[in-house]
Amino acid sequence: MKVAKQREITRHTHAIETLPEGGVLLFTASHNEVALQCFDSELKEVWCNTSKTTVARLARPSDGNVWVLEADGASRFDGKGHRIAHVSANVSPGMWLAHFLPFKDEFLFVCGQHHGIGPSIHRVSAEGRVRWTTTVPGMAISYRGIIQMRRDEGWRPQPKDPWIPKSWLPHSMVVSGDSVLVQFLGTRQRNRCWLLLLGR
Repeated sequence: MKVAKQREITRHTHAIETLPEGGVLLFTASHNEVALQCFDSELKEVWCNTSKTTVARLARPSDGNVWVLEADGASRFDGKGHRIAHVSANVSPGMWLAHFLPFKDEFLFVCGQHHGIGPSIHRVSAEGRVRWTTTVPGMAISYRGIIQMRRDEGWRPQPKDPWIPKSWLPHSMVVSGDSVLVQFLGTRQRNRCWLLLLGR
């Protein structure tokens, strides 16, 4: 197998998805600007739209349509860069959209929160109606595999004290039946992750 086409992308690429009609869609960033760039099958730029979102997320459900996470919900664009569908996530004040997952005719949105308050997860219909919402409690995290040593305890190795993440960063989501599995990363310990299983 050999390289048929190549193109240098000068902007930092955060996410990439192939399009049903051919070509690719990229979330790119340069300085303080985030953009959505579309390239055809020959890797020629077809269009480029700047985005208001600070989180670069793309998702392609089983129907093949690519959805883009924006500041207030999710949007779908046509081959010319025109927005042809939008679903509002009904984000509350003090929250920000961090992740999403389209499935069937609905969407799961994860809203991030700061100051020790856990994130919230919303299931929203294609019309923007909230089916259900739940908030992950700002709970302390512990893991016996992490060792700490303290001066006031004579430098004896022992499991690290439980801690509360300053914020939760959703990394991925999977839906199976009535259950949702969400993977989070913590900003205080970026190499630590937690899996939360939500279900009936």
